[in-house]
Amino acid sequence: MSWDSLGANVLTPYSGRISKTIWIINTDIKGDLRIEGRQVDGDGILLFPKSHDMHRTSETSVEFVGKVSNFILIQNAHQKGDGMHSPENYQYHAVLVYYPNSGCYQFKVDLADKVVEMVIEIE
Repeated sequence: MSWDSLGANVLTPYSGRISKTIWIINTDIKGDLRIEGRQVDGDGILLFPKSHDMHRTSETSVEFVGKVSNFILIQNAHQKGDGMHSPENYQYHAVLVYYPNSGCYQFKVDLADKVVEMVIEIE
């Protein structure tokens, strides 16, 4: 399933939703990018489906096929070549994130032996 065909947000038959997310990496920072997440105000876990993990059931819905990973690993995240049009000195990475329900979510991002945590609210 192509990135463009997913639309702005793709609703699943479950209570959550899938949203497109762009991670922007400065190419001066070398290494693998690992992203995982959890719900701060509940027990939800973020999932990171890939196109082969989903089957479109309608214009606005998909169903998961098999097990969907609770983390994503992008090897050599600083290197160009995934087809996205990134500006000089940066590399964009398109990622799908499944939020099981509304609430506050914490991303844990590992890159080049550094860990960054950020919290966002999904309504």
